[in-house]
Amino acid sequence: MFRNFARVTRTTRPISLTARSSLLGPTRTIVSYTSRTAVRAKYFQKCRSTLLTRYSSTASGDNPASESSSEAPEAPQDVPWLELLESAAKAPWLTSIPPDHQDRLKRSYSLLFYVILYLGRPLSKDPTQAEEATQQFLLVNSEVGRARYAIGLLTKTITKDITSIPDTSPLRTQHAQIFALTDALLPLCEVHLDGVAQGTPPTSGEIVDEGKWQEFWSKAQPVVLALGEELDKEGYGISEELVKEAQAEQERKEREAATAGGDN
Repeated sequence: MFRNFARVTRTTRPISLTARSSLLGPTRTIVSYTSRTAVRAKYFQKCRSTLLTRYSSTASGDNPASESSSEAPEAPQDVPWLELLESAAKAPWLTSIPPDHQDRLKRSYSLLFYVILYLGRPLSKDPTQAEEATQQFLLVNSEVGRARYAIGLLTKTITKDITSIPDTSPLRTQHAQIFALTDALLPLCEVHLDGVAQGTPPTSGEIVDEGKWQEFWSKAQPVVLALGEELDKEGYGISEELVKEAQAEQERKEREAATAGGDN
């Protein structure tokens, strides 16, 4: 998961600038439903930049931006944004709920991070590509349709994981806002995402049940962003220790690969 994060450039623009109409429709904006939008956009950009700066410095010492580093972030146009999002949504373990309650909150943040990365991707300025996206807007296999399906799966999983924590758990008292936000997502998932499941391809680009995607996402998106912010604030984000563990694991694998290559 963290190697995927390392492929995302630190120069991606804030969500408020890039998460525009592609998931809602050709003429609607996504990020316009709350006065805290600009604050959240800066917050998520800061979190992403911090994480990627730390991780991309693995092979380049004190210069995380070193072009010679094998871990240097790619250019925005080279990052497979949709594939990263789909890799999380297609994970075989997604249907299994972690037994530990705190692990459910940690996993929820990790899954939300993929959604945030996709929403914050740089949009193409190519008018031809923009026109093609508009023409293919409702096709299941278009980028829009695939992204909606992945985001629907992840949103449903996150909601299921958090709401499965028992009412008697002290976490519900300690993190009341997390559960309040998840409770706001629950009826939206029940109405619009009931038929959204792994291995069950949607029949149209609208993806959702009972209406159109924009009827779901215009209400769910601000809650999703707020939930990610709250989870991170309460300590369930990607910690420095976890990033260091990922770095150490990656270095170990590279050393083993180099040793194996030298023996051949």
